[in-house]
Amino acid sequence: MQVSASSYQGFATLDQHRSKKRGQGWIRTSCPEDLVNPHQIMSIPHIESRTPDPKGGEKLLVALIDQQLEYEKRALEAMELCRAIEAEIDEYCDKEQASALKLRYIERLRHNEAMKIHQYSPAQWFRLIRDALERFGEKMRVNESV
Repeated sequence: MQVSASSYQGFATLDQHRSKKRGQGWIRTSCPEDLVNPHQIMSIPHIESRTPDPKGGEKLLVALIDQQLEYEKRALEAMELCRAIEAEIDEYCDKEQASALKLRYIERLRHNEAMKIHQYSPAQWFRLIRDALERFGEKMRVNESV
């Protein structure tokens, strides 16, 4: 298709000419070649009904990144809380009791796994845990009332 300057009658400049491009939108151009083969970056996309959001993938990715950052923030807060609890356990209990409480409740080992590490019998282990929890609880109550 050949386009000449005479076909632009009635327009002040070629920049003001609008051309319908394959039913997909309007473009503005000053180059007659663009009317035959328009640039894709200048086109307005034609979206039919029930077409998924073209930016849906980007929106999901942004939401995923936001959620990941929120989880990392919560994990850091949990680590700070664990450190604070460990410091209080060290402060309120003796070394043996503190080690037992940390193995059981901070490192989340089962009783039988922690018993093997300390090489205690079940009766000795449960007595140590019970005494450590009672001592820790008493210190917490004393500090809470002050």
